[in-house]
Amino acid sequence: MILFEWSSDYEVGLPEVDSQHRGLVVMVNELYTAMKAGQSDSAVKTTIERLLSYTQEHFEAEEREMRRSNYPELAKHHRAHQQLTARVLELLAAGGALPTFELLNFLSDWLKRHIGHMDREFGDFIRARRNATLQPPLL
Repeated sequence: MILFEWSSDYEVGLPEVDSQHRGLVVMVNELYTAMKAGQSDSAVKTTIERLLSYTQEHFEAEEREMRRSNYPELAKHHRAHQQLTARVLELLAAGGALPTFELLNFLSDWLKRHIGHMDREFGDFIRARRNATLQPPLL
């Protein structure tokens, strides 16, 4: 059983970003599976550390692309990334440095909302810019 089922509804139309999002979903599901199976604290902790590291790499890559493309909502997007990071660290601290099901549900829900709204807007922006540069000049 998985916590977060990926579907094409979550694709933002940017292959690298979509691939990273799928990777995040896989890791959230791996963490869920490890916790449900009662794996050792060290195995669960290793999984959460991988997830946190990958999340930070993804946020950095996304924001780098936003800066490169002069995305007007970069500051708002960056704040959302910071807020997620702060909340995850808060939930981890409350759970004794090991994830809880509350944390997993929060991560899953946040990713669904964030990808479906903020990241989709970014994808639309990038695709519109790319399409504009491919249009032949008007005569």
